[in-house]
Amino acid sequence: MRRTGGGNGTDEYEIRAVFAPDGGCCALRVRWREPMLGVLGFWSPGAGRSRALHQWWAANTQTSSVADGAPVIALFRQGGRNYCTAALSEAEIKTKLSVCVNDFAERESLDFCAGIFEEEAPPAPEFTFYLRIDGSERNLSDCVGDVSRWWERFYPPQKRPDAADACVSPLYSTWYAFHQHPAQETLEKELPLAEALGFGAMIVDDGWSYAGAGTGDYRYCGEWTADKEKFPDMKAFVQKAKAHGIRTALWVSLPFTGTDETGFERKKDRLLCVDEGMRTGILDARFPETRNEMERICADVCKAYGLSGLKLDFLTDLNRPAPPRPGMDCNTQTEAIVKLLHSLDGATNAPENERITEFRQYYMGPSAARHCNMLRVCDCAFDVISNRIGTADLRMLGYPLAVHADMLLWARDETPENCAVMLQNVLFAVPQISVPLHSAPDGQLAVIRNHLDYFNAHRELLVFGKLTVYEPEANYAALSAEDENIRVTALYAPREAVFDGKTADVFNATAGETLLLTAKEAGTAVCFDCFGRRVDAFRFAPGAAVIRLGRGGRLRLTKETEE
Repeated sequence: MRRTGGGNGTDEYEIRAVFAPDGGCCALRVRWREPMLGVLGFWSPGAGRSRALHQWWAANTQTSSVADGAPVIALFRQGGRNYCTAALSEAEIKTKLSVCVNDFAERESLDFCAGIFEEEAPPAPEFTFYLRIDGSERNLSDCVGDVSRWWERFYPPQKRPDAADACVSPLYSTWYAFHQHPAQETLEKELPLAEALGFGAMIVDDGWSYAGAGTGDYRYCGEWTADKEKFPDMKAFVQKAKAHGIRTALWVSLPFTGTDETGFERKKDRLLCVDEGMRTGILDARFPETRNEMERICADVCKAYGLSGLKLDFLTDLNRPAPPRPGMDCNTQTEAIVKLLHSLDGATNAPENERITEFRQYYMGPSAARHCNMLRVCDCAFDVISNRIGTADLRMLGYPLAVHADMLLWARDETPENCAVMLQNVLFAVPQISVPLHSAPDGQLAVIRNHLDYFNAHRELLVFGKLTVYEPEANYAALSAEDENIRVTALYAPREAVFDGKTADVFNATAGETLLLTAKEAGTAVCFDCFGRRVDAFRFAPGAAVIRLGRGGRLRLTKETEE
């Protein structure tokens, strides 16, 4: 192990391991220790709501592989300042990063560990990877973003989407609205309204490929042809949606072959296991026949229906352990999944600006991220705080792709103000919405229209602009993004809004109806309600002022004088 670079509070170490020729697992661990001073919480891209610092018997741990997690963890100080961000260069082989409070050390400390080859054998007798440790006191989002740029040395990223591309368009999802019983007739009624509201993409989720209202499991998955009762003409539906400016993708779970689907017997000798709870076999990608079939399915489905792409779900299940068998051409699941992802890159033949390939937050490392153009927060129906945390965590990674919120769901009787607050909780990601539009109250539709109008006007900034996080210890009390022209901030808990002369939009997603403004110079404030209606305007002087702004409202701050 040798130090190979760093500076500005950052160190990089090259770790070279030489293994015995007989192979087998040979766990390699690197340990180091940091002082236990001023640390408030733990961060990883999969930590969710848990910011707690754990003791030695249950260390904070981020596992990672090509289809699970990302090899980076961090400890942060109050307000979102970084204390220590640690990352590994290896993002395909299974690794583990952990940290714990060591209350037994001579001087209380925080003990870190980076582990590799604990679950699978090294791919070669000699193996080199890198450990990066950032101890600078910058904003946590800056430090995590730097890790992503460092990863580009090892996993060159794909081209970043344009803000006008389909993968950056507000997306209508059928999942929470219809679950396993989407239908062409119902969805065609949604299209004109979806277009008028500002949607530009749609995912037809689970249930499109088999008959009936759904079973809650996956026993019929695996053939991936549209059920004729639900979708008499899927291609015509996709073309009709496109005529309304909406690109369509279909949900596909490549690892699944349902226990009651017609191909199960043919595939049962190529399974990792049978999941009795989900009633599906889990295919083993170490068989070349399995990978070839998965590639063919993706290409055939996209071509047959004229799709813009696919929502590729449950890829993490390809990681399930199982002993090797004759007929496999890969020694490990890691090797097989890497080959599979590369083979799927060309399966969607839609024009680049129309292409949609969605992965979920589970498989979010820099290797996997090269094979999608949208990365969505894990399922968190109606849990808007988890949705906010997930969008912020994924945005912090700084990948050149579109981060999507999990589908927003609310009741038909929900207030417009609450709907607006939910939307503002995912302001810095592409919104996905899954409520039946044709039966939604006018107030809810007005809120959706206002939010999507704003998002579509500022999507370059909201999706790709420089993100700053505040108070991760409070599940991000505020988030902001800015470019050279404007700063956009969403407040989720009471804290001051600052005006320094730069045009700013401040969203009130708090529980109150007043904001504290701290102005470094004079300016003009314009207040809008949750529907986008202007309700007040006035000049303000330098100093502090309390401004009334309804929940779900927006405050525009400028230097210009109102005419």
